[in-house]
Amino acid sequence: MKETEPLYFKEFRTHFDKKIESSINELAIMIKDNFATKDDISNFATKDDLANFATKDDISNFATKDDLANFATKDDLANFATKDDLANFATKDDLANFATKDDVKEILAHIGRYEVRAQNVEQILTHDHKPRIVALEKAILTA
Repeated sequence: MKETEPLYFKEFRTHFDKKIESSINELAIMIKDNFATKDDISNFATKDDLANFATKDDISNFATKDDLANFATKDDLANFATKDDLANFATKDDLANFATKDDVKEILAHIGRYEVRAQNVEQILTHDHKPRIVALEKAILTA
């Protein structure tokens, strides 16, 4: 004996089949609009392409921008001398045998005293001894 489906169940199934078909069509459209095709992703990198790149774990010990905030940039250092610029300058060792400021002050004091003495000698010769020298010259030249 063949069983027949009740009418209310047949209508429910027909209505349900239409809802499923409608849902499937909507899902197909959504998938088509929101998912990429093989052509869309053909230019993306593969796992093999990324194998040599560092991961977040690999770079976790590196400095961040905040860590480097107080360091000078190349532009900041542009006006400073380089090692090559300083090649012809003397080192502390080179200058160790030269006179210090105190040594030079002492030398200048001595030079000053000798300069005063030299001026005094010149004054003595031209003022005090000049008449005697002139008299001596006259005596020698007239004799």
